[in-house]
Amino acid sequence: KKITKIIWNKKNNYLIFSTINGLNAYDPRIGLITKIFKADQIASPVLNNTDGILYFWAKIGKSKGIYSFLLQ
Repeated sequence: KKITKIIWNKKNNYLIFSTINGLNAYDPRIGLITKIFKADQIASPVLNNTDGILYFWAKIGKSKGIYSFLLQ
């Protein structure tokens, strides 16, 4: 699937990348990709590097809105 955005997590040294319907993390030290979240549609992810919160817009079923996750 086409990657729509790439974000570097400065605090934990890994990449977060989005596709049209998923959020993933890539750890370049070990080459591991981890699925973080899947939805019908995902857009505009933004990471607050100070507190480690990832914000994004998503459509999940009939619900649309801005969501957030605390990343570890």
